[in-house]
Amino acid sequence: MGLSGAAAAAAGLAAVGDGSLAAGGLGMAGGTAIIMAAGGAFGAGLGALVGGGMTPERIEVEAIKLFALARALSAHGSMTGATQLHELAGDARRALRALHGALDDAADNATAGERASELRDAEAVVGRLCARLRA
Repeated sequence: MGLSGAAAAAAGLAAVGDGSLAAGGLGMAGGTAIIMAAGGAFGAGLGALVGGGMTPERIEVEAIKLFALARALSAHGSMTGATQLHELAGDARRALRALHGALDDAADNATAGERASELRDAEAVVGRLCARLRA
């Protein structure tokens, strides 16, 4: 890019957002939203499973956000031909699959029957989302 500091940050966010608003992209705000949504959903989901601080219902909500992000990135990437958006969509799909695997492991290791059942329910929801992304 050849830029540094605030100019580099602005250019990088606009690039993730598929270009400036004037050029038909999502701009810096879009880039920021993409990074926050992908990182937040993935980090919150897996981090909560490790720490046990998030309810299965909340994990389902975060998974649905990640699913929607993957679909939006893929669609916008197809419309604009932006390979970077397709790569981010792939990252979101991989994050959702990782969450599915982590939920399966957490349910297998849960000691309380009710908690294991709730985790299995969440795992089923995430599994269906993963299947829809493969379709």
